[in-house]
Amino acid sequence: MDKAVKDLDGGMAAILGLEDEKIEDICKEAGGIVVPANYNCPGQLVISGEKEAVKRACSIAESAGAKKTVVLNVSGPFHSPLLEKAAEDLRKTLNNYNFNKLGDKKIVSNVTAEYHNENDIKDFLVKQTYSPVKWRKSIENLIAQGFTRFIEVGPGKVLSGFMRSINRELESFNVGSVDTLKKTLESI
Repeated sequence: MDKAVKDLDGGMAAILGLEDEKIEDICKEAGGIVVPANYNCPGQLVISGEKEAVKRACSIAESAGAKKTVVLNVSGPFHSPLLEKAAEDLRKTLNNYNFNKLGDKKIVSNVTAEYHNENDIKDFLVKQTYSPVKWRKSIENLIAQGFTRFIEVGPGKVLSGFMRSINRELESFNVGSVDTLKKTLESI
């Protein structure tokens, strides 16, 4: 992905305070290549594409009543069609490996917000480079299946914050250090 974005003039921006459908329409209206990239939570969607198209989309969103637009400090237009070249390079690399069978484990795909079919994991790993991340829908689907407790692993609490915006009744934990791991294990 780093090689693919090296010569691109692309970027990403978060748009807050508008419905997803409105932002999808704004991306079309902005012209150029700009698309929804991360469906994070109600009222927050990240867009990605050509820098100028992203800027136009932000301007249109502000005129349409967005509470805020924030150009993100990222190295490229991730989860956009501009990354299709990187996706093909990833496919070539993944084809050199055999994945273990999932057995009774389940993994939710960022691309579909549904459980992976283990025969399609490589294809969906490739697609996630240029397809939007359906975080909100993934969590909503898990909630509909009865899941109520979620553990975010890694530094920060961004995903836990998104989860509170999706459903405040969820239990959300963050594990980013040995101390927070101990605290989480004591809580569950």
